[in-house]
Amino acid sequence: MINIRNMAFMATLVTFSHTSQASLALEKWDMQTRLDLPLHLKVWLASMFVTHLISIFFIKKYIGARWVLGSFIGSHIVVFGVEHSANTILYGGMVSLSHIVFWIPALIAIYQYRSEIQSSWVYKGWVSTLLCFYSISLVFDVRDAIIWGIHSVV
Repeated sequence: MINIRNMAFMATLVTFSHTSQASLALEKWDMQTRLDLPLHLKVWLASMFVTHLISIFFIKKYIGARWVLGSFIGSHIVVFGVEHSANTILYGGMVSLSHIVFWIPALIAIYQYRSEIQSSWVYKGWVSTLLCFYSISLVFDVRDAIIWGIHSVV
């Protein structure tokens, strides 16, 4: 019998069984890399970008949206700082790590203030979309952060 736990376990095995060549963890994350991404990844990233920016419409009323916007700004400031540092090369795995560090508090805030979700169907739709993006992206971010971490220590 197939259940959700078994499906999640299998998805995790498949995701983590890929070698580093299947991810961008060890690739320089610069403008050229971003321009060379396949179209489906560009659409995914643009959709996530827009979804994060939509949080601006909710920050006055919803605490969870404030955390999401803060995590979005925080991760971009860190990535921008590292990318423009004279001494550091920005790798995809580093970007993944910043997502983990900044998005987890936003997820905790959304959970902690989950009663807010019931107050508006528009906010509920936005949170649902955001959670879909986060749940899929964080699987790959964890994988890429681990790959980058293993290779950066060696």
